[in-house]
Amino acid sequence: MAQFRPTCRQCFLEKGLTILLIEGSNDEWHCPVNPRHTTIDDVQVA
Repeated sequence: MAQFRPTCRQCFLEKGLTILLIEGSNDEWHCPVNPRHTTIDDVQVA
């Protein structure tokens, strides 16, 4: 069953990469490539 996962929009726009975010404390999502990236896209993952 497919589900939606948050990905880094800035990595996708800059490099064309779909990077799955890592869930940190306080239900915040972090980009593993660049922690300063803050824009999130929800992408459906099978």
